[in-house]
Amino acid sequence: MAKTKRVKAGPLDDRLRVIAERGSAAEVEACIREGARVAAVSDAGYTALHAAASQGNVPTIEALIRAGAPLEAALDNALTTPLGCAVGAGHLAAVVALLAAGARHDVLYGRARETALHSAVRRGRADIARALLAAGATALPSKAGMTPLAAAVMAGDEEANVETVRVLVAAGMDPSATSAASGASAVALAKQLGRTNILAVLEAKK
Repeated sequence: MAKTKRVKAGPLDDRLRVIAERGSAAEVEACIREGARVAAVSDAGYTALHAAASQGNVPTIEALIRAGAPLEAALDNALTTPLGCAVGAGHLAAVVALLAAGARHDVLYGRARETALHSAVRRGRADIARALLAAGATALPSKAGMTPLAAAVMAGDEEANVETVRVLVAAGMDPSATSAASGASAVALAKQLGRTNILAVLEAKK
């Protein structure tokens, strides 16, 4: 994904970003009327929509989108979109709002260049995974070849990820498919890691 062309933020744009985090839709709209630019980027690479998404502020997210905020603006280094910020921070309602506005769920971002679905399952967020799948997210692997199902199997908290694995399998992801990153299937990974509860879910799909 190409980086967003930088529109360097000024003081009014910085104020908009602060309002986007903690303020109201009305405050966002007023700040924009004063001249704040929704596409302006901070020195750290954030737009106001990144800020709103990171805090899960749905009213300001929606106000910014109505004003034309770029949905696919990418942070300079990690290339994280506003959707990626919302998923990473665990804000389901913000994820739903961004997806409803047309945010892409297939963008590879972060150091590992993974999708929003990878990010959700690594955090054990079955609810966010469901929202992404409902919006059309697929088994698209990371740049290194890691599938979302393999990522869910390997994630730190087995108890939290049993439901996530169940959601992915129910969506049609194949437990026997080999993940290029590990050279093993989800079933084989679960066996190697001793994840008996996850293995039971995977083997029930056979």
